[in-house]
Amino acid sequence: MKPFISIIMPVYNNEKYLHCAVDSVVGQTFRNWELIIIDDGSTDHTPEIADSFAGADDRIRVIHQENQWIFNSFNNGYAVAEGEYVLIVNSDDIISPAALERIHKAALTDCADLVLFNLSINICDAGQRIVQEDIYHRKNILAEDFSTCDIHRIHALWPEFMKKSSSAISVFTKLLLQRRLNTVQTYMQGMSIIIFSLRIM
Repeated sequence: MKPFISIIMPVYNNEKYLHCAVDSVVGQTFRNWELIIIDDGSTDHTPEIADSFAGADDRIRVIHQENQWIFNSFNNGYAVAEGEYVLIVNSDDIISPAALERIHKAALTDCADLVLFNLSINICDAGQRIVQEDIYHRKNILAEDFSTCDIHRIHALWPEFMKKSSSAISVFTKLLLQRRLNTVQTYMQGMSIIIFSLRIM
């Protein structure tokens, strides 16, 4: 049976925190997923850590590649994804245990092309302990985030959960790479159904 959700996780030299991100995926209450870890030419122990996860869970695949930067990593993961929907999770992200279950329900309820949800960015110390919580909330992605072309806020623009058949992620990342944010906004607004949840996943 093909997975319903393909999770793409690019990683480069993140041996310290990769296990936290992967563990948060493995611990999901929704089980019909695959995780594609894109090792972007890491030179630390990231490749071995990723391979150990893949060896322990057949839903996890690892692609080792020469360093190509994060945008190509997204697209390379997208190219091999087998799920109906694609979710981007960075290697220093943590998603709550019921995140996939809630996103899956939201997508099916309205047959959505794209599901956007809130996020919380925390400042952590070297031991990954939170020292400052909720330094950023995305409250209205189209009105707020697309109103600026500040490249430092580009992390807030990712389409977290998108129907793979729309081929939108590949287009989206290439447009971001070219910093054509106005074109990205037009592209997203042309989708049939977009759901935005204020809940942090």
